[in-house]
Amino acid sequence: MDKKTKVFFAVFSLLIVGSITVTFWKMVVKRDYIIKAQVECDPTVENCFVHVCDPDPDVDGPEACKGNPTDDTWYTKNISRKAYNIPLCDPNTDENCTALVCSEGEADCSYELCDDSNVPEGDSCNDPAQYVIDNPATDEASVACDPAMDDTCPMDSSDGTGAESETADPAASAAE
Repeated sequence: MDKKTKVFFAVFSLLIVGSITVTFWKMVVKRDYIIKAQVECDPTVENCFVHVCDPDPDVDGPEACKGNPTDDTWYTKNISRKAYNIPLCDPNTDENCTALVCSEGEADCSYELCDDSNVPEGDSCNDPAQYVIDNPATDEASVACDPAMDDTCPMDSSDGTGAESETADPAASAAE
């Protein structure tokens, strides 16, 4: 090989090694890239992506349909977050993990909600107002508590108001 060819291969090799080094530094050491993921969405207040389970009988595991429309429908939104802002924890095992939650005022972190321009094929968008109409919230405080049916209900007076009787001891009230 002549001298020009050797110089060419030396420079070319240095550029490749330099490119690999810079990429390694940026991706592994600094973690300077964007993570995109789907996270849970509240369909009562946000325009969520609606995913409905495909009733394909050949699908097994967690993707298999359960036969209940509530369990077979997922409401999600997309998150984009810089990897260096994501704590090293597992949101599936650590309930205090904020890996897929944008912190207040965090730059380079955003949520993407559903609209007509970004709906994937097979999915749809929900309308929060219509969702609230179709799925009215049940207020647990308004549900009557029957101590005879539920042992977690406090024993209360016979008037059904939930107020305790004046004497807590039935033997004391019988002696009066």
